[in-house]
Amino acid sequence: MCSSDLPSIWVERASILLKLNKVNDAIEAFDRAIELAPGMSEVWNAEGAALLDLGKRDDAILCFDRAIQIDPDYAEAWCNKGITVLALGNAESSLGYFDRAIAIDSDEPCSWASKGAALYEMERYEEAISCVDQALSIKKTPQLLNNKGFILLSDDKLDKAIKVFDKAIKTLERFPRRRRIEKQKRADAYFRLAMAHKGKGDTALAERNFQKSIDIYDDTLEKEEDFRYYLAMVYEAKGDMSRAEKYLREYISLGPGDSDSYTHLTDAYNFLGYMLVENGVKLEEAVE
Repeated sequence: MCSSDLPSIWVERASILLKLNKVNDAIEAFDRAIELAPGMSEVWNAEGAALLDLGKRDDAILCFDRAIQIDPDYAEAWCNKGITVLALGNAESSLGYFDRAIAIDSDEPCSWASKGAALYEMERYEEAISCVDQALSIKKTPQLLNNKGFILLSDDKLDKAIKVFDKAIKTLERFPRRRRIEKQKRADAYFRLAMAHKGKGDTALAERNFQKSIDIYDDTLEKEEDFRYYLAMVYEAKGDMSRAEKYLREYISLGPGDSDSYTHLTDAYNFLGYMLVENGVKLEEAVE
């Protein structure tokens, strides 16, 4: 048998392509693996995750359903289906999938955190915090701390939010700063911390942390062009609408790369339209 006829070779190829942010190519490799061995639930699940990254949610659900059909006790596939349903705006419907994932494997933090995200969308903040705390009891990560802080911020529990964001930032300081994901997490933590201080009326602290977030994004803007989207969010929160609009327009003109979710591009258009209306542009012009 030729090595190219081995499903494992195509799965390995897809994994490498994903690390290179070549998501479309990775999906083609997953497709080839599935042609050779259609009963591999983990490959269906992986392809679904890649499709979700591209914003192809209906296709992603088909993949997760196939993975679940092959292995009904595949907790990760149940969780991923819930994440996709949540992304489609059906928070209440997603809860059942997260509960199924938790029933299969209650020690997986992603399922608890994702259920918390759904409860947050439903404005059931206390329950959302409880789920995130459960996830944190399994594995304490800066992202989970950020998530908890964000829920507290949304629930106007500003002092508690500040403490959690401070803890997230201290944790992130121990991680390498070269990686894109760590930079983004640090910048986001400073941004959320700034929002909490702004909510309390602590203007100086808010400005200081907004600037720290901006500095992180600015420092890597040449390499990570899509960070313009996040910069726009920070400047909008600061009240600097002209710069927010500038970065949004630059982001939109670049378009999404393989590594950048199409969801962000849609959000960017919506965000820009909202800002234009807020700045007195007629609704018809903003829609254009």
